[in-house]
Amino acid sequence: MAETRAVGFLCNWCSYVGADLAGTSRLPVPANISFVRVPCSGRVDPLMVVRAFQGGADGVLVLGCHPGDCHYRDGNYYARRRFALMHRFLEFLGIEPERFRLDWVSAAEGDRFSRITREFTDAVERLGPLELPWARGAKWVGEATGQRVVSTGQRMTESPSLLATQSALRETARRLLAEDRVDVFIGYEMGPRGATRPAFLYEPEEAERLVWNTACTHNLTRYLRDKSRPARRGEPPPRIGLVVKACDARSLNLLLHDDQIERERITVVGVVCDGMRQGAGFPADRLSDEMQSRCQDCTERVPVLYDELIGEPQSVEGVSGLDEVAALEALPVAERRAFWAAEFDRCLLCYACRQACPLCYCAECLAEQLGPPWEDIAIRRPEKAFFHIMRAYHLAGRCVGCNECARACPMGIRLDLLNLKIAKEAEALFGYRAGEAVDALPVLATFKVEEGVLTR
Repeated sequence: MAETRAVGFLCNWCSYVGADLAGTSRLPVPANISFVRVPCSGRVDPLMVVRAFQGGADGVLVLGCHPGDCHYRDGNYYARRRFALMHRFLEFLGIEPERFRLDWVSAAEGDRFSRITREFTDAVERLGPLELPWARGAKWVGEATGQRVVSTGQRMTESPSLLATQSALRETARRLLAEDRVDVFIGYEMGPRGATRPAFLYEPEEAERLVWNTACTHNLTRYLRDKSRPARRGEPPPRIGLVVKACDARSLNLLLHDDQIERERITVVGVVCDGMRQGAGFPADRLSDEMQSRCQDCTERVPVLYDELIGEPQSVEGVSGLDEVAALEALPVAERRAFWAAEFDRCLLCYACRQACPLCYCAECLAEQLGPPWEDIAIRRPEKAFFHIMRAYHLAGRCVGCNECARACPMGIRLDLLNLKIAKEAEALFGYRAGEAVDALPVLATFKVEEGVLTR
């Protein structure tokens, strides 16, 4: 059997001292695990775990102080919640759950340290070496990549209410601009190639450009931060009128929570949405009659936040049997691993996904902070997988499922499945849905003492 290698991250104040006690007590500790001392288990970024796997580790162990005994009071509580989510995410990517473990060892528990490390390395050895094909472009032998995992066949039907909604939108935009309540109104228009695209209106007569149809897929909150900047220094920020669908409104809540925009300068025009077509955002000849997967599962048609609402609220039930995440979860580990290897291998590192995302607003992305320019993520092929895993996890508790990242991807990579998996687990573990309220704390920025051990 090939030898396996493991990495252990040890809290400086407890588990590292426990490791020292195990050594002085001459208790057995596996020789094939290397230890890294960190100030606190809460300082172990989950992306460090991904880096360890990508760098050749066959297993990763994180040991901290027992909950309630943290030197920094609550660092291990944050770690517990963070790694509960990461544990399930790694399994979704094709890494067996036994290869990652979070546990607690005090400074007086040298025997516990010895037992946990031996149990962990034995479990990893039974699995054998971890072969991640992320850098080798492995081809998936199952269904063609870039396609739906579950075929639904649900078709869109053009509703007569679309024209009524369009007329109401035009009248609302015209009124807001004429009454000088907004300086710019952001909605949708038809482009010269026959594709629905974002529209920016500055005069009342321009309201006739507005349209509403089953191709109004863009999340217009993406443009709020840019349009909120004053035209000149010393001038107040512009007042903005904005059209939002149900999923867009949750993005707006998150931007407001992060203090990225001023609520009093935004007039939100909510629209009751019946769903968008596949291929929306492209010319009409590329539109499909099939509804987008996010819309088929959506049970929210009315925005959670609006100043004016267009359309009649109605209750909608999501279509059963459309959970593509569950379909991928049902595959064997090796097939999941190969699926994501093939998906990541197609990436061009064009960053269209983060450009389209309304919540990717960092002045400098972590992707550009990984190392010197000659080792930048943009020119290192193995970094493609890490970039997408990194981005998906940074959006944990912030992605609202608008799927703009997947729509903007020129290679059709199923980025939406990464985000959906994390959102699904955040709701299952912590009852959290992104953007439902402005004052809701992000899922990884809080904890509950009674949550207990979530990863093992």
